[in-house]
Amino acid sequence: MKKIEIPTVHHTARLARGGAKLLLWLKYYVPVLGWFPNYDVKRNLLVDFMAGLTVAFLLIPGGLAYSALVQVPPVYGLLTGFVPLVVYSLLGNSRQLSLGPEALVSTLVGAAIAEYNAGVHGHHASLNPGSMASAENVATASLLCFMVGLWTFALGVFRLGFLDSVISRPLLRGFITAIAVVVGIEMLATLLGLPRHESATVGPPPSTMDKLWTVLTHLPSSHVPTIIISVSSIVFLLLLKVIKAWYAKTRRWLHLFPEILVLVAVSTILSAVFRWDLAGVVVLKDVQGGVVAPALPVISLTKIKSLLLPSILIAVIGFVESIVGAKSYAAKHHYPVSPNRELVALGMANLIGCSFGSWPCFGSLGRTVVNDAAGAKTQMSGLITGLFTFTTSIWLLPYFYFLPRAVCSAIIIVAVGRLVEWDDVRFILRLQAWSDLGLLLLTFATTVFVSIEAGTLISVGVSLLLVVKQSTKTRISILGMTHVVDPDTGIVKPKFRSIQEHHHAERIQGCLVIRVEEGLFFGNSGSLPQLLRRVEAHGELGVHPGEAPKPRIGKTAWSRSLRVQLDPQDGTFASPDSSPALPIRDEIVVPASGELAEVTSLVLDVESMTFIDASATQVLLELVHNYQQRDIVICFVKLRDACKSNFVRSGIYDLIGPSRFFVKTRDALVYLSDSQLIPSIPSLTTYVKTPTVTASSTNHYKPRMNHESRTDDSNSSTSYHSAPAPPHDPSSSSYYLAVPSSTAAAASTRRIPGPGPSSLSASRPESFAYSYASEIMSIHDDTDSDDDDVRGGDDGDGENEDDRRNGGRPFKGKRTYQQPSPSPW
Repeated sequence: MKKIEIPTVHHTARLARGGAKLLLWLKYYVPVLGWFPNYDVKRNLLVDFMAGLTVAFLLIPGGLAYSALVQVPPVYGLLTGFVPLVVYSLLGNSRQLSLGPEALVSTLVGAAIAEYNAGVHGHHASLNPGSMASAENVATASLLCFMVGLWTFALGVFRLGFLDSVISRPLLRGFITAIAVVVGIEMLATLLGLPRHESATVGPPPSTMDKLWTVLTHLPSSHVPTIIISVSSIVFLLLLKVIKAWYAKTRRWLHLFPEILVLVAVSTILSAVFRWDLAGVVVLKDVQGGVVAPALPVISLTKIKSLLLPSILIAVIGFVESIVGAKSYAAKHHYPVSPNRELVALGMANLIGCSFGSWPCFGSLGRTVVNDAAGAKTQMSGLITGLFTFTTSIWLLPYFYFLPRAVCSAIIIVAVGRLVEWDDVRFILRLQAWSDLGLLLLTFATTVFVSIEAGTLISVGVSLLLVVKQSTKTRISILGMTHVVDPDTGIVKPKFRSIQEHHHAERIQGCLVIRVEEGLFFGNSGSLPQLLRRVEAHGELGVHPGEAPKPRIGKTAWSRSLRVQLDPQDGTFASPDSSPALPIRDEIVVPASGELAEVTSLVLDVESMTFIDASATQVLLELVHNYQQRDIVICFVKLRDACKSNFVRSGIYDLIGPSRFFVKTRDALVYLSDSQLIPSIPSLTTYVKTPTVTASSTNHYKPRMNHESRTDDSNSSTSYHSAPAPPHDPSSSSYYLAVPSSTAAAASTRRIPGPGPSSLSASRPESFAYSYASEIMSIHDDTDSDDDDVRGGDDGDGENEDDRRNGGRPFKGKRTYQQPSPSPW
């Protein structure tokens, strides 16, 4: 018999989890499944309905007007404002964005259709709705809508929504402001009642400056009643805006007052009663409505070849214009918007809309502003706008016969006026960011004086160039040594910081200490060798390559004197000419001003290098080969686990050797010093403050007596001896190296004469164990550190790993600095 498997509790739980994930996925990609079940009818339905109705009264006359630009019957303008808007309201994530026909994309579509007709058929379109040419234009517009939707959908599927992020804010602000100016100039002729002066043939539309010049040359022909209607409409809308702002808190019901809807209704009634059309006022007049049966666009290779470039340009421009509105109002109302999901929603809106004869459409900045001003809370306002537009296309078109076109233009002028934000310009001027201001003006001038397409290409192209320029530079810092005194333990810690940010940081003579500030990949790794050569030649970044390298003094040798001096003002050790360094070599050669010591070693701090690809690894391998051929030792510090495999497989690890990988920059410098590649650095040990108290120093330091041991344990083998203080300068505090004196190390103890009436006993056992003193008085309250522990070890804070294993108790016995494990593996 066939066994029947009964679902267990485990299987049921797995199915439930799978169903929950599927529902979560659907809610993410189909936002209507998330907001519609939780829709607050009492709170949002009224405002969404009024906002949708208000936008519909703006979209309907706009769709009728823009259909003339595309050279298709007016009903297709309304269908363009119905199908794509409904689809976006179901799939889109922006609650205020209003899709539909608008001037920018409609102009580009009309120009693409005209160029196709002129190139293929040798004739231009006719405005007669029943003509064959008009039907051909509808088919071409539908195919163009399909291609634009396909490009937009593909950008979203391949997650290329970040393309909008490469446009800098100044460029974006210049583009938006220019769009407002272009639309305003476009509306001037209607506001002034000027007759349209169009060429006999349909070709590329005139530029913005041509339209402005036409308006200025025909100002004497302005229609006074139309001007009165336009000015009255603009004043009414601005006055209501000011009143709403004044009484926003005391009379909140004013916020729901639909001034645009009232203006459209009142102006239509007055125009019908007083027959403004007989006085020369341009009205919408009779338009033909109806229902269009859905049908897929006819695919033609000839059309596809001709419309390929225009479709890409329209997709990019439409996406930029849409995402600007979506992101702006998402930030204003505090909800997230994903550019990738917006691309998918916009693509689906055009792919489905092309079946109903619509032309490409994207978000309209002007109507989006109106939608938000009318109080839209959710995507329901878009559904209401689309449904009312569809209803109008069937039954209500005759009622808009007497609506003056000047009223529609006034509404658009007030809406786009809100796009001009002077705060951003004032902010740029306050920061004196002249380069950003130049980019803003460049985009604005190109968009207004050349074309919107050129402005968009300039803004996107310049932004991409700036991003590429910045990404191809390796960000590195030259590190110098500073000193921080722990206020609790009084221990001096050497810290390595950028000399560009900390000018008092001391360079390590003969050694370049470089920190790589980012991960390396094929794009930015190529400039790393060039930057290192520039630092080696000039000693700093930002030097012009044409400048001559600084002179070299050859390899340096260093003195035997032990005394060092610490400046209490900035925590830096004085130069060797006033306070010679720890003895390793026979004499000291101090570089004069403008001279550099010959580089014998390179230390690369790669802690911030979180990743590295194959190309960057090959660059590092060639870099290591180059330095080894020049007898320059290279060390790596804080190599991350994510990069170790590339170092091993490429051979860098074997080429350098495990002894030159360190977990701390200090360890690398001690290794180089012990190898006599750089001078011994006294500040890598700790120092005891001389108990010299003067009148000027008592305000800052408490006197402390010399003592023989740092602990009370009499069995401790560590004792510290310091010499009497030399003549003390009240403006500074002298520090002396404290070295242990023990019988175990007596055999390797050397007597080294020091300056002044006393000398110090220096112990340097051959086992590479350097002793540290930990008694020092605090002179700084600076706990910032650029060389904190990452993988353990003693960073000079008085508590090493032995102390931690003992539960934080002080370690009893001789405290020495042992040579660290050479490899972090």
